[in-house]
Amino acid sequence: SKPPPQPPPDANEKKKYVVYSEKEPYDFAAHRNIAKPTNMIESTGHLIKGCLGGGILGIHEAYMKCGLWTALVITVIFGFYITYCVHLLVKSAQTLYQRLHLTEMSYPDLAEASLEVGTFP
Repeated sequence: SKPPPQPPPDANEKKKYVVYSEKEPYDFAAHRNIAKPTNMIESTGHLIKGCLGGGILGIHEAYMKCGLWTALVITVIFGFYITYCVHLLVKSAQTLYQRLHLTEMSYPDLAEASLEVGTFP
């Protein structure tokens, strides 16, 4: 009752993304055409709103159940963890922009491109 084996991927299958040489300089930020760019304060506000999200509605409950000092320590730890994860995501996106000579990608496109052209150990 095993599923039938899948055929091997076709070697002639066309890839969606083309990898360019990393030695070629490419400034993805200079090639972007943004109709209404945001400044640093607006971008920071968007980032904070995105990180807080709906969790801000329930944080009082977490502080009540966990205790003030424990909750403060955990909040700081999670703050550093979230900052690190966002840093990894942005750095990986910038690396893919450089390799693929693209100016921007959505989150699903970024995941797809990283799985298609990324280097795996």
